[in-house]
Amino acid sequence: MDKYVEKLELDVASKFEQSVVSVLMKDDYESKYIKARVLDACFKAELIEVIDRDVYSERFDWVEKVIEMNLASFKLLDIAEKKQIKAMSLREVREVADAKVEAIIKNIVKRVLNAPQEFPMGSNI
Repeated sequence: MDKYVEKLELDVASKFEQSVVSVLMKDDYESKYIKARVLDACFKAELIEVIDRDVYSERFDWVEKVIEMNLASFKLLDIAEKKQIKAMSLREVREVADAKVEAIIKNIVKRVLNAPQEFPMGSNI
């Protein structure tokens, strides 16, 4: 009897987890999670500040556009590779999202480092 109850509890938990995963994937919560994580990293690294978000500065706009472009690229890649949403656990959903967060952060870093920096002109020697 205990094994039956245990299996029933696992089945219910598994079905609940799959329901949560499907909602997370369907309603674009993954993109919102990724965007929030990337922005948080940008705040921590002081690439942007809260005031940038509040006044929607050019810096914040730039970061947000890079994030959105990366998210759209991930979706396009999924379409090109004909990936379908398979049954994943919450852990797997988070691992995929975390990998995307890391990729976007690396893309932002690359863009910042490759941005042309003007040489300071003037006579303050």
